[in-house]
Amino acid sequence: MTDRDKVAHLLRRFSFGANAWEMEECVPLGPEKTLEKLLSFGDKDLPVNVARWAWIPNEDPQVGAWRFRNHWLLHMVASKEPLREKLALFWHSHFAASDEKVEDGAAMLDYMQGLRRNPGGKFYDILQTAAKSTALLKMLDVRVMAKWAPNENFARELLELYTLGVGNYSEKDIKEVARALTGWSFIQTLYEDNAPMRSKVLRMARTNHTFSAYAFIPDWHDEGEKTVLGKKVKTGDDVLHLLADHPKTGEFVCRKLWEFFAYQNPEPSIVQRLAKVFLANEGDTKKVISEMVKVDEFWSPKCVRAQVKDPVQFLVGLNRFFNVGATLMARADLNGKDEDPVPSGANDPLGGLAYKLDVMRMNPLYPPGVEGWPIGKTWVTSDAMVRRSQWGPELQYKHVKNGDKDEWHPDEPLLWFVQQVRKRQPRDVQGLAFALCILLDVAFPEKGLEALVANLNKHGGSTFIENGDDRGLAWQLTVASGLIRSSPEFNLF
Repeated sequence: MTDRDKVAHLLRRFSFGANAWEMEECVPLGPEKTLEKLLSFGDKDLPVNVARWAWIPNEDPQVGAWRFRNHWLLHMVASKEPLREKLALFWHSHFAASDEKVEDGAAMLDYMQGLRRNPGGKFYDILQTAAKSTALLKMLDVRVMAKWAPNENFARELLELYTLGVGNYSEKDIKEVARALTGWSFIQTLYEDNAPMRSKVLRMARTNHTFSAYAFIPDWHDEGEKTVLGKKVKTGDDVLHLLADHPKTGEFVCRKLWEFFAYQNPEPSIVQRLAKVFLANEGDTKKVISEMVKVDEFWSPKCVRAQVKDPVQFLVGLNRFFNVGATLMARADLNGKDEDPVPSGANDPLGGLAYKLDVMRMNPLYPPGVEGWPIGKTWVTSDAMVRRSQWGPELQYKHVKNGDKDEWHPDEPLLWFVQQVRKRQPRDVQGLAFALCILLDVAFPEKGLEALVANLNKHGGSTFIENGDDRGLAWQLTVASGLIRSSPEFNLF
């Protein structure tokens, strides 16, 4: 692989695709500096102007998870820190909570922001943030865990789904963990507060107070000593520390990280290598990723362009290929006044993106269950492939009134894409096809390239690149990109 090939591979795996604007930034850096750039995000609060996302003119605001999901989708599409968002998505699936069951937008917002704050940090911190979130507690049917009613279901999921994995604990361990977790509860006061919803939403926006939080009730905690995995513990925090530092947790989490970022069913030697780094660095996620890139198999044909894109990778990546995020960010005007809703010019397309993800069964904040989403070939179905060929990026065309006529003109992202094609100075249809393949990061075999050239010839040939007709070229590229989206090559990364 050339350095350019390696940079593209890093962007496919640790961003949402090797798009033109990220490639322009990263190719001059080379692979090593590109990885440093991707990993350079830190632990920080990521403000969400709750009021602007929840606001509805002349009505009470709606504190719905779907509104805050649009905020997250905006950042997935536009972020200059894509690995933050992709890792947060990984942890969202690992610690899966869905508003279908939680039914509390404020709790889901707190959960979402907790995962996004530092998803590249140490595992104990991530585990504690997720396990003590109101959303996850509600997802696992917790209202309060008391010494007279310990919750073995939560204890089991903590061991099985989030840390050790199946078969690495006993029924006795479950009972002891459940005892240690007694006293855990949460508060949700959004609907108990008698203030008008508008006032409460403004308070959320200005103080970062979500009316939803973990709570500990000392009198309800079992103070006795417990034995978990052969170790003496007393509290839930003791259990979290024990589990975060356990070798089986290292193996379980590192296997899932490799499967998410590389390929399924990793060799045991790879898992052991990553787990060793995990345990030596207190579960530091960034250090595991850095080690992942040093593994030869990460650069092998088994990994490069060999993983099936899940719906988020497909649709978010597609929007990033067309630089849709820059236009959405400008139209969202995130620094506007609290009482001004996010403009429909940004919110509506994000809602459209969310709708597509929902139909494709990977809608953020709405995973199908506590196991999260699948990865790999599960996403390859006849219905899914039809959807992928039909659905392009957001903001392709805009309505324009020309006298009495209704016209549809290319919107800013599509015009940006047209200029990217022209920058590559194609002189004929073959050159146009090559430019399109570069910009959409697809590697066609000879027959695929022939089919793309035939499609371009059918819809204008070289006419539009020769006569400077951007509208015509935009239409031609839109049709051709539909063909590309339906190809197996485009659906692998």
